[in-house]
Amino acid sequence: MRISKRAADAALSAVITASFLTAIAVPCNAHDDDHHRFSGDRLQARFDASNFSKSKFKFKTKRQLGINTIPADPSLSTSSLSVRGSGLGEADTGVIVLDPLRWKPAGASGYSYKHNPKSTPSNGIRKIQIKTGSQGGSMKIIAKGSNWDLHPAGPQTTVQIHLSIDTDVYCAEFSSFDTNTGERIDAVDGDVPADCAQLCGNGILEIPEECDDANSNNSDGCANDCTGCNVEDIEFNSTFEGIQSLIFDSPLYQCSDDLCHGSALAGGLDLRDGNSYASLISIASQIDPGQMRVFPGAAAQSMLYNKIAEKTLGAPDAPGAAMPNNAETVAAELLEAIKLWINGGASETAVVGGTADLFGTCLPLPDPLDVPQPDPPAIGTGIQLTMPGWFLPAQSEKEICVATYYDVDDPLITPPTLRVPCVGEFPATNTSDECFAFNSTFAVQDAHSHHLAVHIYKGVYDTTDAGWGAWSCYDGADDGIACDPKQAGVCPDGVCGGAAISAAGCFSTSPGFGPPDYGFGQGPSSPRFAGGNNATSFGKDPDGVYTLLPLSGIVVYNSHSFNLTTQHTDMEAWLNIGFTSDQQWLAQDVTDTSQIFTMNVPPYETREYCWTYTFEESAHVYQFSSHTHRHGKRFRFYQAPQTPCATVSGCAVGNPADQFYETFDYADPLILTYDPPIVYSGTTADRTVKYCALYDNGAADPSEVKTQSGSPCSPLGCGVIGGPCTDAAVKCTDGGPNTGLLCGGNDANCPGAKCNACDAKGGITTEDEMFIGLARYYVP
Repeated sequence: MRISKRAADAALSAVITASFLTAIAVPCNAHDDDHHRFSGDRLQARFDASNFSKSKFKFKTKRQLGINTIPADPSLSTSSLSVRGSGLGEADTGVIVLDPLRWKPAGASGYSYKHNPKSTPSNGIRKIQIKTGSQGGSMKIIAKGSNWDLHPAGPQTTVQIHLSIDTDVYCAEFSSFDTNTGERIDAVDGDVPADCAQLCGNGILEIPEECDDANSNNSDGCANDCTGCNVEDIEFNSTFEGIQSLIFDSPLYQCSDDLCHGSALAGGLDLRDGNSYASLISIASQIDPGQMRVFPGAAAQSMLYNKIAEKTLGAPDAPGAAMPNNAETVAAELLEAIKLWINGGASETAVVGGTADLFGTCLPLPDPLDVPQPDPPAIGTGIQLTMPGWFLPAQSEKEICVATYYDVDDPLITPPTLRVPCVGEFPATNTSDECFAFNSTFAVQDAHSHHLAVHIYKGVYDTTDAGWGAWSCYDGADDGIACDPKQAGVCPDGVCGGAAISAAGCFSTSPGFGPPDYGFGQGPSSPRFAGGNNATSFGKDPDGVYTLLPLSGIVVYNSHSFNLTTQHTDMEAWLNIGFTSDQQWLAQDVTDTSQIFTMNVPPYETREYCWTYTFEESAHVYQFSSHTHRHGKRFRFYQAPQTPCATVSGCAVGNPADQFYETFDYADPLILTYDPPIVYSGTTADRTVKYCALYDNGAADPSEVKTQSGSPCSPLGCGVIGGPCTDAAVKCTDGGPNTGLLCGGNDANCPGAKCNACDAKGGITTEDEMFIGLARYYVP
């Protein structure tokens, strides 16, 4: 059953955030409701310091009343495993965060976690199984190999096994042993522990921790030793409160002084405490009514940011005087905090990740970032489509595909003058054989997105096909209730959608998604027609250029998102579509994926890859953009004429004199538009452009190297298009004489470092890479 945002937040946020803020000391037995303590039947561990690959571990127990419930589905939650010894020979795996995609139901009463035998096991774990039963539950854990990091230095005093799922913790303990050496541990009939050990790094706030965000970022308000801000040290309760105090009310900048945006209300703007938020959010500026003072989700479209950035960064001129209107300049760190706040949805009460460091002060832990739903277009001028709000667990990265159905075959919604015949183009659902023309889109999504791609289905299967998954209501009064997407009025205050299925790019090969003829990307049955990387994405075609959509059809949302906070959330998105009656030329998209996975960058090196694209004759190109992942540090286009490249290895970097596009931020790539468009005509070379991307796998910053332990498996499975490198390919991390050399999965081969670095290759997740050139054009 899908978990709603409100229920999920109540389950985790109450434990983490409220406990963090109140910091009330309570005895350990206050955890009895979510600490499940039981005895173990058998423990076996083997370790050979001369050959880590021989390491083995097995734990099992059954008929344990302590395993009486499993409240949370681990495939939708944060989960972790730890095996911890005590004594002089202390052995400790640390907290192993478990990939939610590997959890599957085990019968009607439990779950099983398994690795893909064709790929590298996750930290050596081969299997975890937990089940409840009428006579008590059972648990089994099996691990082995060099990735299993339980390395005792001698005998153990105790060994505790600790599995957490969401806010529930399951633990057993052994304190007497049949064999107890540095190479072998055997024990039976373990003890019921007095309490489950507190584990820093498992994402669960436990006494005496001050915070626990389950990540390795030591500067996000929660340190790696689970210390954070004490209640008395918290200076601001939200990011906006910090902006108000450090910028608007600062005696240095004098923004809210009486002579400026205080009682004088210069420009009609009131920046005094208590008035500023209402005076800023979604309010048109007086100096340029076409631009809001603060556009939630879009700093670049916000007058507040642009006027301060003009003075701080020397950015292009904003209307009127740069701000502040005195001799001072807002510090770059504070301007960046404003940018993060606006791009994160401009909430009055939320804490935006990264702003505590920019303020140089203490804030509560970051919140999920919701962006407000935009107003829909006026009736008869366009429509608004809604993506179902799919569940995004705390501390997770997921990519999903989900379908909705719409019907705008109503003359009040789509006037006859905007309709265009499109006989047979959308056979499954468009019985009218008419389409509408549009030339503008405005996509809004919560600020956790890596990308949103919106596709229209052109195949022959209706909404009843099982490939869309079971249709149900998302949000609203009927949240979670089954629905018929073609029935008018279903899901009041919500949306009827198919199942949100984990799938990379909505490949037709993705398990369980789409009917048999569902394609990918620009495939004939599923062309992409809108989307973006950021919280807000604007699309506007030149006059006369248009795209067609059916009056009734199936839309598929491909959403790839991150939630780096300690609270579950829903990922929501909306798409406004603007009609056009100026229908002269159909818009054409270029999404060149021919070399999408071509890169191979060794640890602590940079490499640049190039390719060419040839436009069709008389292509009028009016937009260029790009797509890489986090190792992509620069992307450039070079103008025609170019000789088409036959191979990537033989495709040299372009001539600097030909360069016309350059972007450095993979998460916010430049969208370069031309008015009038560039016309490509003539020979093949005259119609060919070149594009190049530079990838850095830890050369500039060794901490950014791709690692085996920090790389999730792709949604298609471990070892399928990226993911953790295998033991045969893993290399030594930076810091020792063998940096970057193969190490066979054995830390002993990396003196002064770890055997954990991977080549950065092509793949689905952001730890892997992509190389895509984008463009948009028309042919008269």
